[in-house]
Order: sequence, then C-alpha cells, then structure tokens
Amino acid sequence: MPEAHAVIFDEAHHLENVAAMAFGRSVSDARLRRLASDFQRGFRAADRELGPLEPQLSELERDRDRLFAELGEHMNRARLVPSRLPDAFREAWYKLDNTLIGLGLLAGAQAHADEGMLRLAARVEELRADLLALLGPEELGDGDDEVRWVERGPRATFVRSAPVHVGQRLARTLFPRFRSLVFTSATLSTQASFAHFRDRLGLPEDTAELHLPSPFDYASQALMYVARDLPDPRHPSHAARAFATIEALVRMTRGRALLLFTSRERMNEAHAALHARWEHPTLLQGQGSKEALLTRFKELPGAVLFATATFWEGVDIVGDALSLVVIDKLPFQPPGDPLVDARVARLASEGKNAFIDYQVPTAILALKQGVGRLIRHRTDRGVIAILDPRLETARYGEIFLKSLPPARRTSDLVELGRWWAALERPDAATAPA
Repeated sequence: MPEAHAVIFDEAHHLENVAAMAFGRSVSDARLRRLASDFQRGFRAADRELGPLEPQLSELERDRDRLFAELGEHMNRARLVPSRLPDAFREAWYKLDNTLIGLGLLAGAQAHADEGMLRLAARVEELRADLLALLGPEELGDGDDEVRWVERGPRATFVRSAPVHVGQRLARTLFPRFRSLVFTSATLSTQASFAHFRDRLGLPEDTAELHLPSPFDYASQALMYVARDLPDPRHPSHAARAFATIEALVRMTRGRALLLFTSRERMNEAHAALHARWEHPTLLQGQGSKEALLTRFKELPGAVLFATATFWEGVDIVGDALSLVVIDKLPFQPPGDPLVDARVARLASEGKNAFIDYQVPTAILALKQGVGRLIRHRTDRGVIAILDPRLETARYGEIFLKSLPPARRTSDLVELGRWWAALERPDAATAPA
C-alpha cells in the first residue's frame, strides 16, 4: 500500500478473509503448467535451443501430476498435516523440488545475457519456497496459527495455507503504518455492537466507533415474512415446503423477485422444481455474468432471478423491478471449510463458545447483506421473506432479529397478502400493525 495519513477500507466486512488469503500461500498445478509454458516461451524469445529444456519440462509434468495425485487423496480433509502423510507424498514432493532446482539452474546459466531468464529463475525459487512452506514440516510454515488444505477449483487443484486469526499479522504489518484507519460497511455490527468485528481483526477495545441508523423507513417500506410453519431446514421435507412457499410469494408479487440460496445445489434444485410453474421470465445464476443477469432482470418485466454466493451483495436494483427478496435459510457457513473449522477449533481451545462467538455473528453479517438487497432507495417497497423458522423458534434467533433492519414482521401469509394488496392498491386493505 502507498504512503498515506489515513486509509479507508470500504466493505470492510470482507477484510478478515481478504487478509487471510493475502497472508497465506498457494500453489496449484495450473501455476506449474504456466511455469513450463513460460520457460518454453522464454527460451524461444531468447533464441535458445530447446534441446536441454525439453527433458526437464517432461520431468516437471510427470512430477507435478504425481504430487497433485497424492494431494488429491486428501481433498476432503479439513486440514492438511504434511507430517502425517505417507512416504509416497514426500517422495513426490522431493522429486518435484529436484526438477525445479534443475530448471532454476538452467535459467540461471542464461541469466547473464537475458533478463527474462533471470525472472524465470526467481519464479522457480519463489515456487520452491512456497512449496516448502506449504508441504514441509509444520515448523517451517508461516507459524502455528495457520491452516493448510487442498481444494479443487474448476480449472486447477490448489494446496493453500492461511492464518487462522489475522489480528496479530495486521498488528505487525498494517496498523503501525498509518495514522488513521477507517473501516466502514453496512454490515459490520451485530446487535449494534462492533465487538465481533474488532475481535476478528484484533482491533483494540478503545477503537472509536460510530453506528449510524439506516436512512430508510423500513417500518413502512418493507414487511418481513418469517416462515415459522416450515420445518427445520435440516429436515428432508424443508425443500419441498419451501419451494411451495416461494411459488406463492412469487405469484403474489407477480415476479419481480430475487431468490437467494445458501448453496448452489439448493438453488439448482429450486430452479428445476419451480421455473415451469409460472410464466414469469426466469433467470439462473451461471447463465451469464453477474452484470449481464442483473441487466436482463431489470429489463424483463416480472423477472425472477435464482442466485447464490455473490448475489447476496453488490446487487443494487432500485424501483419496481424488485419487490421480493427470498432467503432460503440462515447463511451459516457449511461444515468442512478448512479455514472456518480451524477458526472454530481455535475459539473452542480458548474456552469460548464458537457457535455464539463466531458462527452466529458471521451468519448475521451475511444475512444482513442479503436482506439489504431489497430497499435501496427511499421510494422502494417490498417483501423480505426468510424461509427459516429458526429465526423465530431458536434461542439464538433473537440475536439475528435484533441485528436486522427494523421492518415489521409477520409469519402469516394471509396477513402478508393483505399488506401487499394495500401496498399495490392503498384503498384495498389495511396494513398490519
């Protein structure tokens, strides 16, 4: 970051995860493929013979495939602990490291005459250092407070590491550098408190705070429907019952709906079950870029958009194009995420209640983002529907409710229908108290 007297972090609710990735390391099979490709390109650009290079690149390909095949056996484990892996893993890593040493020497021998070769040699050493930190003994990593894992993306397999808690590293690298740091977001607080955010970033308790009320009149602009009569989302019958409720809600508002799901699987299941039940134009995340889908949603009268992940925030649809936001369930982070599991384990080891101290506040911040998609202007009106009865029935539900905008609330579809009719035709009914 450049020198400055003050730094403002907007959308600061992302900062913990962004910092965790920035302080972490990552090596993928795609990174190794790019290195091989760049070696070929570099040798050709420098008019060097490929003869000495080709056997080294063939070795690199074999060693890469062998190592990532070994790592692939540990794809679904929450935490990668190299010291517990079999000898075949270490042999694959050592062999790859030796091949990288050979490539580095080959590039280094040409570096005096070509700057590109010097950069390739430096990339080899950086890659070797990352692999050592990721796959070597735990004491050679970036510290005890880190987690390593293997994940498969759409185009590559990664071995990654990240600190479990970023506070100490931010205290060393960020906080002392600037006179003032400002963290701002619509979703930094839970129950009007910044304690969770301060704890996750390691900010001191005397950090200056300012909690501003919403500029919107939620009491008159929105009605929140909580589907109290639905089964627990973990029950097998929840999906079908929730889909029936979604259909009723979409028919009531004549489309104009953003349907937000906590998983891609449930989103696809809902789309398959519902899109043929109505005549409204229906859009599905994945059928185009986020920007293209939102443009089509605004242009198509009565459109319904099925979405997850990135559509929970960064969606700004003003006016009548959006009158209904449906959230399928409380957005708790799914078990099995290695970084989340490591954070939970750390809090438990400190004697804290990881569910109340971490999982609930994190879910609240995500839910506030989703709920915030509806009211974007003082003239916006509509329905926020949350199809998770735990908001009303679970002991922790009250914590969620106290953190959400102060919209009026109902669990009665008939009452909701009357309110909507009054909203559509002010002389048709009386809004609920």
